[in-house]
Amino acid sequence: MRSALLKFRADRSGNVAILFGILAVPLFAAAGMALDYAFAVRERTDLQNAVDAAAISLAKLPQNTSAADLKTKAEAFVTAYMPNSAANDFKIDVVPSKGRLDVTATANYPTTVVRVLDLISSNASHANMEIGASATASWGNGKVEVVLVLDNTGSMDGNKLTNLKTAANSLVDTLATQATDDSTVKIALVPFSSTVRLPVDKTDYKTASWIDKNGASPIAKEIFNGTANVKRFDLFSKIDAKVSQSVTWAGCVESRPDPYDVTDPMPSTGTPGTLIVPYFAPDEPDSTHNDNRGRTVADYANNYIADGVAASKPWKEKQGATAKYDTKASQTIGADYGPNVGCDMQPIVPMSSDLTKTGVIKTGIKNMKAVGNTNIPMGLAWGWYALSPNDMLSNNAPYSDDETGKVIVLMTDGDNTISNLDDTYNKNGSAYSGVGYIWQNRVGVSATNASDSARQTALDNRLKQLCVNMKAVMKKPGSTTPAIEIYTVLVELDSKATSKLLTDCATSPDMFYNVANSANLLSVFNNIAGSISKLHLSK
Repeated sequence: MRSALLKFRADRSGNVAILFGILAVPLFAAAGMALDYAFAVRERTDLQNAVDAAAISLAKLPQNTSAADLKTKAEAFVTAYMPNSAANDFKIDVVPSKGRLDVTATANYPTTVVRVLDLISSNASHANMEIGASATASWGNGKVEVVLVLDNTGSMDGNKLTNLKTAANSLVDTLATQATDDSTVKIALVPFSSTVRLPVDKTDYKTASWIDKNGASPIAKEIFNGTANVKRFDLFSKIDAKVSQSVTWAGCVESRPDPYDVTDPMPSTGTPGTLIVPYFAPDEPDSTHNDNRGRTVADYANNYIADGVAASKPWKEKQGATAKYDTKASQTIGADYGPNVGCDMQPIVPMSSDLTKTGVIKTGIKNMKAVGNTNIPMGLAWGWYALSPNDMLSNNAPYSDDETGKVIVLMTDGDNTISNLDDTYNKNGSAYSGVGYIWQNRVGVSATNASDSARQTALDNRLKQLCVNMKAVMKKPGSTTPAIEIYTVLVELDSKATSKLLTDCATSPDMFYNVANSANLLSVFNNIAGSISKLHLSK
């Protein structure tokens, strides 16, 4: 008996087949469950993506949207996002609360292999696997301050300006729909050409602490004789007293001297160069010459008062005399002649939440007109000032405010330009602008008759440094998050130099738009508005 048992124990024939038969069912079940689980995980990932997208989409709706409407829209969104899903019995729930939306979803994923095993065992408990996903989105608690820095130069005349107005209005409308109160969305408008203009028809800035009332800035007296400070508002008053029409400061300003023209210091009388100098185009010399047809031609365009200085005196002495402003003007004073020559653009509109059809922002856009040459750095500098916590025109949020995004949209259609006048007769070498005369060397060009390309390069360099400085401002000390987002738009200009400048100036290369046809400005501004809304108003 013992021998027989030992032989039976030693017999190995058929063991593999027997063991396989015993283990086949659980092995098959395990493999099937793993396969079903992998498919279910994939479905759950798709469901999570759908719920995430639904939450972001719903967060863009007005906060007074009913819970029922939110649920209906969420169901439609998830269904559309997963058209070929094998899952069924979707259940979507949306719970709105103050400042947030909670979206949850569950569904049943039908198993395959495990379902077969359940049929074999007459047990349907594993016919489906439940999958779920959830997402939370901030709802309307973001804020944004946007400055539109828009080229209003002469080359914008016609369809380009019309298309720009349409595009800018559309951007305002898009952002306005996201506003839940007056603090949610604020927009400022900075039209620019060869200078920028303050809204003196709305506010008397002549007494503002940041205006150079006393001629203290070094650039305020450069164009006048002597070394004493010249109070420009006093000169306006003198002219006004001698002519029949009202002659007052029209609101244009001059670029601050280097380095303050590309930085954002708080204006201070302790540092006179930081003060804002009111624009004053001086009366130019009375001198004339005879052209090749024997006609008497004025050497200078902006000659509106008799010099009161001997004709033999040097031209700068004639031009720089201040006593002459006590005499009656010889020309009709306005945007064509006088101290406000060239100051005819739409004024800046400070930061405002008045985004209605008849509000200040849209009214400003409506009234934009094309005039003058292109000084991009001056326009962008005032875009920065209009956005900065140091803003002289309104109370803006600090850079460190986590709830408030700060955005600049810069649009231009031209290269930087300073007029180039033949200095055979006009010794100034340029018309007066926001950077004075070319001979003042305020932008880095010292030669009176510097070439057009040299003038452009000088302004390009100022713009380049300005962009670097703006992008260096961070949300908080030690942070790597930029405080200002910059979008740049170039319209109908084939210029490698300006294209590169604006690409580099944008926060990232994909935030630069090169628009070949101004008719496409609408889609570009809509795209920018959508990006602003997604980043700052729907999180």
